Amino acid sequence: MKKVDDKYSFLQYRKDQEKKHLNLIENTTNPLHSILTVEMNLTELCNRKCVFCPRHDPKVYPNRNLNTTIEDSTTIAKRLAEFDYVGRISFSGFGENFLNKEFNEIVQAMRKELPNNVFECNTNGDF
Repeated sequence: MKKVDDKYSFLQYRKDQEKKHLNLIENTTNPLHSILTVEMNLTELCNRKCVFCPRHDPKVYPNRNLNTTIEDSTTIAKRLAEFDYVGRISFSGFGENFLNKEFNEIVQAMRKELPNNVFECNTNGDF
């Protein structure tokens, strides 16, 4: 895996990923192949109030103890696999992924169904 040293190499890494994806789908007729990223919001809980996030104002977007389940994640992964989805799975959204107590099991279940997809996780690392 390529080492990402700074924000510029990270941007180049992203550009390289997108180029690789576009090359992979160049002659496809599958409309799902045009989707680069599927974002999974695994929880409606967050332990921070970042100014760039709608959750910053609890009147607008309050914390709620709602979590994606292993079963729902498995269903999503199976459907994506069924349609030969080749893009990235991003665990992101407006919640802190690690606050979902089943996070590890969800990733494992999805990896089982989507063994060749790139997985990424956006986290504040503070749980």
